[in-house]
Amino acid sequence: MTDQPNPYSQPEESNGVLVGEAKTSTSKRRVWFWLAMGCVVPLALIGLAALGLVVWVLVNLDELNSV
Repeated sequence: MTDQPNPYSQPEESNGVLVGEAKTSTSKRRVWFWLAMGCVVPLALIGLAALGLVVWVLVNLDELNSV
């Protein structure tokens, strides 16, 4: 019979962190998440506004030239 790992065994500890457990704490991940969202969401909204302005100018180009 070959040596096979026991799927029912408890996870081993290594340097105080369980195997398979996240290395960073949840509070640090939460801060990085909100910092990223604080940058990504405004940039996305600015990009959408700029795209909307370009589309509006292209649609109304004839009217803008006649003035």
